[in-house]
Amino acid sequence: MPLITPHIFDIPYTTRPVPRDLIPIVSTTPSEAAAEVAVETPAATATNINDADHEKIHILWVGCSDSSILETDVLDVPRDEMFVHRNLGHVLSNGDLSTLSALEWCVELLKVDHIVVCGHHGCSLVPGEETSTVNMWYKDAAKLHDLNSQQLSEENPALDEKTLRRRFEERYVLAEVAWLKRQPKVKKAMEERGMQVYAFVYDDDQGDCVQLIPSREGLTNDIQEGYDNGLVGHEF
Repeated sequence: MPLITPHIFDIPYTTRPVPRDLIPIVSTTPSEAAAEVAVETPAATATNINDADHEKIHILWVGCSDSSILETDVLDVPRDEMFVHRNLGHVLSNGDLSTLSALEWCVELLKVDHIVVCGHHGCSLVPGEETSTVNMWYKDAAKLHDLNSQQLSEENPALDEKTLRRRFEERYVLAEVAWLKRQPKVKKAMEERGMQVYAFVYDDDQGDCVQLIPSREGLTNDIQEGYDNGLVGHEF
């Protein structure tokens, strides 16, 4: 996911608390549909329950392996209505086969209605510099981190390291969401069946998730284009 332009960080955004009912549930109780199938056709219970569960899954939640909390609980949605995919630093665009497979499975086969990309403040898996082989996973995230620190330090030299880090974690989630929305299969799902994509960050100070809302009002074309094309990764 090479960096194309520094304008990726020029899109202003606001944060707001995530309402627990932001995404409505599908079933009244978590196992309602599966239980009905089991009673009607006991001989095929295993297969049918699996099918029923797949029909209920309407959310793909992409989170970080380092998350110390079960942030999916910020929504009043049963866990069996979510497909949860985690990796180091909730990276989507670096061509990881597991991540691309999860995206294709959920968008193309399960036809989910919602995708949530959720980062978290204090993430120890999003590095500030490349120091080991492991950081090859993050080589472009590290470049974004350096650019973020440089830009914010120039704008406000008084910002402390914690603030710089928190701002980067938010901007990084927005960058991955921008990449995701640019993917042909995601664009098609958004246009044809109204699939929605959300950017969340778990705020450890507040003990809750905030939603990141980018604003493009009054922006120049080069800044808008820079944001849209800021991360270029592997399409799926």
